[in-house]
Amino acid sequence: MHARSFAMHATRAALGGFLAAVVVAVTACGGSSSPSSAANPASPPANQPSPAPVDGRAVLVRVTTSTGAPLPGVAVSLNGGFDGRSGHSDDAGWVRFDDIPAGEASVGSFASGFHGAYHRFAVASGADTDVTLILEQVTEATPVVLSSRAVAAGDGNSLTIDLDVALLDENGRAIATLTAADYQIIDSDCAFVPCGFDADFGRMPMGGYRARADDEAFRWQVSTLPTPPMAVGLLLDHSADMAAFDPAGLRFPALKAFLESTLPPDTVSLASYRGTGDGVDFTSHGPFTSDGARFVGAIEELTGREAGSNPFSCAVSDMLSLTAAQAPTGPDDPSPTVVVVTSGSAPGVAACAPAASLLPDALTLGIPVVSIGGGESGAAIAAGSGGAFVAVHQPLQFSVALRSLAPILGRTLDSNHLRFVLTPEGATPGVRVFRPGRQSVWAYLYVRIGPHTRVEIPLVMPVQ
Repeated sequence: MHARSFAMHATRAALGGFLAAVVVAVTACGGSSSPSSAANPASPPANQPSPAPVDGRAVLVRVTTSTGAPLPGVAVSLNGGFDGRSGHSDDAGWVRFDDIPAGEASVGSFASGFHGAYHRFAVASGADTDVTLILEQVTEATPVVLSSRAVAAGDGNSLTIDLDVALLDENGRAIATLTAADYQIIDSDCAFVPCGFDADFGRMPMGGYRARADDEAFRWQVSTLPTPPMAVGLLLDHSADMAAFDPAGLRFPALKAFLESTLPPDTVSLASYRGTGDGVDFTSHGPFTSDGARFVGAIEELTGREAGSNPFSCAVSDMLSLTAAQAPTGPDDPSPTVVVVTSGSAPGVAACAPAASLLPDALTLGIPVVSIGGGESGAAIAAGSGGAFVAVHQPLQFSVALRSLAPILGRTLDSNHLRFVLTPEGATPGVRVFRPGRQSVWAYLYVRIGPHTRVEIPLVMPVQ
């Protein structure tokens, strides 16, 4: 393994300024609910009446997959006009909550290997209430934003967002059954979650927005083009944050499989990064090659040795510089792309990104960035550089994304085209809300993939 440090200050300043202008740390606030005071009783067989209550009204929740199979050992929370309760499903998928007052309530769950699920219902008066909570496997819907564009209206008081989005199933095929009604953009409180960043004013001058997909613009796009060759500068997050996100190392087999599949005319180069007390430990593991299997040994050496922080923007700028200097440039060689594999969190940028009052044009770097993970930071650099963004919520999705990397890079995935027109709520009177070239807008696209599940996709786009 050959290690080399790259201090590419000019590229870092441009990319760092771009990220500093578009990436704002988001802190999610939450709490915990108190445990249920009653133990779970023996559960009834499937499709049989639930057990009689021990004392007072009871809410009995059965947790299943989308095929109806019960899910044991799943944490379930119950909330409403009472102290929150929590419990775990038994071997038949049931969890019981006793002494629940009549009225509106909600039940939710977030289980490893499944997307989060949420369901509102009414607790019956004087009788038990049976509820089924259906969980969708996380690999059944991996979101990919192939392209995004946000264009301000002439008066600056509305914003049109066009997206090409694919929800990949476990085989890497885009789900073709979604409709316009399944998509919604929501950001109703700009004081809590940023609605955008203005180069002059700080936060965007509005309270929020809400929009559904335009029915007339919505369409299913089937790609008939062959997948073109690829030149990939593959960058791996090797930080402690990444280890915490993927403690079982599920990404490593997927990375090995991708590298082993890289053969002529495709080329790949591998680098890894992590933050240290002295800066960024950026390590190149070799030049571009069509023999991707030569990097498998480097992957094995990296496994289980994560440490340090996640200086996302510094490492991406170094990888862009390395790729620009080393990628093949012959007349028949494909244009290179940087692909960064990072955690689902939004890495900070303050340690290495200088403050900037203007958004540099990331497209002038000439190399798009595809971010697999990275939250809002990944969405920002992907949109600003003309690359794609894969919203990774759990490590199992790395295998879906990497198995589908060639069609993602080649834009040969089938996809839905979406259009949203954002009209701001609570805008400051007399102030132009959207200003091209001076802002980035933050939006959160929600996609309904099941009766109790919707997937969140962060979007961070420069306003044009």
